Amino acid sequence: METRPELGTGYFTANLNHTRNQYARPGDIVERQLAARMEHSGWSAGAPQGKKKRPTQCDPVVLILPNRHRDITNAPPIFAGTPMAEDNHYIPIFYQKRWAICADKRVCVYSQPHKDARVERKHPKGVGYQRDLYTVTNVDAAVATYLERHFFKVTDDLAAKALSIIEAGQWKPMDTATRSGWTRFIMSLLHRNPEQVGKFLEIVSQYVAIVKPQYEKLYHDKRDANHPATFDEFWQDILPEVVGRTWVKLIQTTIDSKSVGAHFNSLIWRVLDFKSSHTFLTGDRPIIMTNGMNYTDSHLAIPIGPRKLFIAAHTAGWADALMHDKADNVIAFVNDRIVRQARRFCIGVNDAHLLFFAKRFGQMLPSSPVETVPLPTAEELNELALKNEVEDQDDL
Repeated sequence: METRPELGTGYFTANLNHTRNQYARPGDIVERQLAARMEHSGWSAGAPQGKKKRPTQCDPVVLILPNRHRDITNAPPIFAGTPMAEDNHYIPIFYQKRWAICADKRVCVYSQPHKDARVERKHPKGVGYQRDLYTVTNVDAAVATYLERHFFKVTDDLAAKALSIIEAGQWKPMDTATRSGWTRFIMSLLHRNPEQVGKFLEIVSQYVAIVKPQYEKLYHDKRDANHPATFDEFWQDILPEVVGRTWVKLIQTTIDSKSVGAHFNSLIWRVLDFKSSHTFLTGDRPIIMTNGMNYTDSHLAIPIGPRKLFIAAHTAGWADALMHDKADNVIAFVNDRIVRQARRFCIGVNDAHLLFFAKRFGQMLPSSPVETVPLPTAEELNELALKNEVEDQDDL
C-alpha cells in the first residue's frame, strides 16, 4: 500500500525507514536539519504580528521509501544507469490543462531560448518537464523512481481532487485531507523546479563528503568477511545510495513540513473569478507571495485557470480589495509578475501576450523567499556533521 492516512502526526509526514540499513545512520538526520533551515528561512520571514492563530490540523499521507538490503553483499543488483528515462513534470499536467481550453487541447507556450521571444502551441505533456529530474542514478529501481512514481504522483493526484472541490466553492465542510492535499501541492511548487532540486543535491553532496569519516568508522567497526576488503571499495558501492537517498528525503521532508503545512491550512482561502476579456498567464514560477507568510498582511496567490485566482491570506481584506479592483488591473498585475519571475517559459490560452512577454521575460525575480535562501556554509555543514556524530555515538 503506497499511502496510509494518519491523523495528528503532521502534514504529509516523511517516514523513509532506515532501520534495516546499518550504514545509512550518519546521513539519517541531515535531511530533517537541512529541511528545517530551508522551510523556515523562506516561509516564516519576520516575526508574527498580532495574536497567533491556532494551527489547523493537517492530514498526512505516509509514504515508505524502500530500504537497501541489510547485508551489503547480498543486496539486490544496482543499476549502472537510470532504470528507465522519464519526463518528470515540475509543472504538473493536470494544472497546465486548465489553460488547454481550445479545441486542440493545447496551451500557448511563451519562451525565449535565444534572442527573440516566441510562442508555440503544445500539449501540456510536452511542457514543464525535465528528463529524469527526480531520478536517482545507480541505485535500486524502487529508490531511483520514488519521487516521480510515488511522492509526486500522490501529491498531484490529491491536489487535482482538492482543486475540483475548491473551485466549486464547497468550502464548508472541507475535510483536512482535501485541504492538506492542496497545501501539499502549493508547497511542492516552491521546491520541485530544476533550480531548487539542484540546490538540494548540492547541499547533500557537500554534506556527505564531510561525513565520509563517520562512514569509514562504521565500516571498520562493523566489517566482517562478507564486506569489501577496503573502505574505498565499500564507499564506491554505497555512495550513490547515501547521496540519492538523503537527497530524496531532503526534498520530501522540506515539502512535508508539519509546521508550514499547518500554518498554510490555517489561512483564509478564496478563489476569485474575474469577468474580463483578458486572461491570466501561468509559468514555471506560478506562485506569487510576500516576503514570508507570518505577517498580518502576508498573502500568496496562484492562477488556477484563465480567469481564476486562488489566494491565501491571514485576513479577508486582501481578497476583498482585489474583488473591488478592476478585473483587467488585477490580471495585468498578476501576469506582469508571472512573466518577470519566470525562468524558462510562460503558458497562456492564446498568443495575445507575445509582446507583453517579450518586454518582461528574463528578469528572473524571486517568486518566493525560498529562492533567496543561501546554501549552508562549510562551517554550518561541519556543525551538522558534528551534531550527527554525537547522536550516532549515543545510538551505537
